[in-house]
Amino acid sequence: MIAFRVLDENGLLDLWHASASTPRPGQTTFRATGHPWSQESFLAFLGAGDCPRFSYFIATSDLCLELVCSADPAVEIVGPALVAPPGRSA
Repeated sequence: MIAFRVLDENGLLDLWHASASTPRPGQTTFRATGHPWSQESFLAFLGAGDCPRFSYFIATSDLCLELVCSADPAVEIVGPALVAPPGRSA
């Protein structure tokens, strides 16, 4: 992992608009490049040789985790999932 950020989904409006014309295969997990953060922080996205870096997203109804990596990240569930009732956060 090179960098990460946690943001609310309003920070992803450009990606949501792009998804309207080219739907994502996964609704809450997806990969992207060329979005505003990659332009603002281009050193984090500057790959070495033939290893381009991408943003990998995990989105919820409130927040989004974005990871910058040069390879697909591994996700491991280490405990039980916490599910909040509608209208409440976990």
